[in-house]
Amino acid sequence: LQPDIADVFIDALNRGDLDALVAVYTEQAILVTRERTYRGRDAIRAHYAELLGQVPSARFFIETRVTEGWVRHVKWGAQRATNGRSIVGTQDTMQINRGLIQFHSTRYQIV
Repeated sequence: LQPDIADVFIDALNRGDLDALVAVYTEQAILVTRERTYRGRDAIRAHYAELLGQVPSARFFIETRVTEGWVRHVKWGAQRATNGRSIVGTQDTMQINRGLIQFHSTRYQIV
């Protein structure tokens, strides 16, 4: 049994592994944040490089998850970054296609 894509996503964030992180997305994936829309793995990689830089060495975790077929609704967070910052107020929806994230809408706040 393969791990759920949300678990693989959080594990990659915890390791700070950008290669593993973008590998959970399809080549033409779309990531939508409050600020902008990222299209494709290169743009998604740039987003996560910036995010991880804002919460260095943070511990990421899943609060809740609802699976509806090929859709995941995930609330997650991050604590104990070396700069004292955390990520709160998350609300993500991931659409899965052939085991990879095809569309991802994310909302979060860094405090």
